[in-house]
Amino acid sequence: MNIINNIAQHVKLKESKKVIEQFLIHLYLHGGLSTKHLAQELMLPVPVVTAIKKESIKAGLTREKAGVSLTDRGLHYVEKEMGYAGIDVELYTNLLFNRGFKNRYINKLALKIEQVYDDRPQVDVTLDQAFATAKTAVKRAILVLENFTLIGKSVLCVGDDDLVSVALGFLLQELFPNNSAEKTRIVVLDVDQGILDYIGDVGKQQGFAIECYALNLKQPLPAELLNAFDCFFTDPPYTHDGMALFLSRGIDALKKEKGNNVFLSFGKKPLEENFKIQQEIIHHGLSIKAIIDSFNEYHGASLLGSRSQMFILESTEGTQPLVSSDGDYEKPIYTREMKPLERQYQCKVCGEIIVMSTQGKTPFKTIEQLKSEGCPKCGGGVFDLMNKRDLAEVEERKAAVGSHVIADLFECSQAVLKDKALIREYMIEAAKLANATIVSENFNTFDPWGVSGVIVIKESHLTVHTWPEYNYAAIDLFTCGSHLELSKALEYLKEQFKCGRLEQSNLLRGEFPNRT
Repeated sequence: MNIINNIAQHVKLKESKKVIEQFLIHLYLHGGLSTKHLAQELMLPVPVVTAIKKESIKAGLTREKAGVSLTDRGLHYVEKEMGYAGIDVELYTNLLFNRGFKNRYINKLALKIEQVYDDRPQVDVTLDQAFATAKTAVKRAILVLENFTLIGKSVLCVGDDDLVSVALGFLLQELFPNNSAEKTRIVVLDVDQGILDYIGDVGKQQGFAIECYALNLKQPLPAELLNAFDCFFTDPPYTHDGMALFLSRGIDALKKEKGNNVFLSFGKKPLEENFKIQQEIIHHGLSIKAIIDSFNEYHGASLLGSRSQMFILESTEGTQPLVSSDGDYEKPIYTREMKPLERQYQCKVCGEIIVMSTQGKTPFKTIEQLKSEGCPKCGGGVFDLMNKRDLAEVEERKAAVGSHVIADLFECSQAVLKDKALIREYMIEAAKLANATIVSENFNTFDPWGVSGVIVIKESHLTVHTWPEYNYAAIDLFTCGSHLELSKALEYLKEQFKCGRLEQSNLLRGEFPNRT
């Protein structure tokens, strides 16, 4: 790239040298162009473009005949030195200049690779992970392309649970159908080894190279990554300190020249806080080129409203990291480090209460981990999040011998209420749905009609008495087992009895204040 640097020096270019590269790329794609047309495309004053043209002619890269066009040397330079050899020119041109085509292509590529994104490891909320959609990853890849920082460039992902690196790999495969776009380098830094292993596996399967480094960004970058990249992506933790750290590490990795791009994803905040985010960016010496609202879409991520904005930034002569490049960073950066989350879940199989905390010595940090490993008591994998009322009820039940549900079922089917065999079948099934252990049962009919029945269970009993003449049934569900799901049993009986109206009372039996 010495030729580009020499042209920039001779022109005394105030802009980034990327405009010279773009000058050559436009000629590569479109052939002979007028100086005025080039100035419009590059959004530069005509005198600046004229100076670039003159210097490129001196360097033997271009010639002026029916407009400005590349010489053989210029063509060779773009293809071999800048990395454009073998590119699908039609696809590349459409992605750059045809908005309708670009939008259709984003949807098409996202659909093609969606399964890769669906199969990635589970999110780790302790690392503020919230996975972006496949479409978002593709949009980010196209964004690098549009800013001329992909082909022949070194791209860094500072954290990549969103698999931007993978989207870049797929895009390059389509742009270079007959070779590997070997001039382009993609590198990922992440603390999550599972994510890194997955990216590495996808790269091997698909045949594109992605370099992965396991790194806690609280630690300095390895020497070989310093001042080595043309741009970087980052979707940092949802905290100001997290954003400052990730930006600083990325800046450490950027080449020390102006005009390099930073693609920062960050959730939109209230006005004053959003202003502080922009101040943080400026304090790093970065220029804000564009802010795109709702650019990123995530699975879940209610804290972000499932969307976040994209900042397109550019390095300046004053760009510098605010976090020291030497030594470890000591402050907390993740939301759960600053505001530890503690929740309690109840196993739907055995009723066990499990504490989940992002800090401390609890065995489970996330609900995903709990579901994966199962209930420590029974191995079950289905849990209910307990709110304050639920937990209070659990404590009340602990202080009582049993729970008693008294239900009046009105407007029931008369035919069902007369049929002892059906009622017996329904009551036994209800006991099973409640996870009760049946010990014995007894059902009787009465003259002229009516059925009474009892099912003795290990945990107490279920009883039924019917009055067909009133389309009414009385049901009692009494249990001393906290794991029983009486509500499921009662809902089932309401449906089978074709009940039009149900009235229910819940009682605690045998309350002893000091009982544990």
